[in-house]
Amino acid sequence: MQVLSFLTLIIFPFSLVLGFVCFIKAIYFFVKAVQNTTSTAFDNLHTKITPVNVIWYPNCLNETGKVYRLKSFKFIALSFLLWVGTIALAQVVSA
Repeated sequence: MQVLSFLTLIIFPFSLVLGFVCFIKAIYFFVKAVQNTTSTAFDNLHTKITPVNVIWYPNCLNETGKVYRLKSFKFIALSFLLWVGTIALAQVVSA
């Protein structure tokens, strides 16, 4: 049990910092995705398309933007997985 608590003390700072770096990278890739909109993205007559919600509507991003959007989703998932995994490990150790 002491090894597990020591492991938690070692893993916590690394996962916190690595999760923060992954989250910053996700924001960076979201910005890169928004920069790669199609020329017809803002011509939609049914919905008010803004630079923020262009990520969620279909056919508003070109292929490069779709790649950046996928990368950002992966980095967000990785950061939350690191944070939740660390919290779960801390709960196991404290029980």
